[in-house]
Amino acid sequence: MSNSEVTFVNILEVEEGKQDEVAKILQDATDTVISKRPGFVSVTLLASKDGKRIVNVARWASAADVQATQNDPAAAELGKKLAGLAKPVPGIYDIVGNITPRKYERISRVGWRAPRCANHHLKWQPGNQGHQNGR
Repeated sequence: MSNSEVTFVNILEVEEGKQDEVAKILQDATDTVISKRPGFVSVTLLASKDGKRIVNVARWASAADVQATQNDPAAAELGKKLAGLAKPVPGIYDIVGNITPRKYERISRVGWRAPRCANHHLKWQPGNQGHQNGR
């Protein structure tokens, strides 16, 4: 496996009415265990509006760090807590594209907006496929 930064995505199909409970378990585990592991970079937890899914998007220094965490007994406890509440669908991904606003224009004393010119407010990060601004 690659030693470059990876993104671990786990889509959890949540039992009806259990989304808040699953989110709390993931938040607690991230605070107490996952964020303390070597190679941890960041995590974003997303809850679907329909209450059926939680998406865990975690950035790690390497795929080896993800695997070491998955093999940690404390992480195995997390799996036990989630059993019966959610069905995980995990995967390790490489980022192939990332669009971020380059800048914003001031439109009033209190407001901001992206520039008007189409596509010029987008900046592809290195390694992306597709449009490159500033060619």
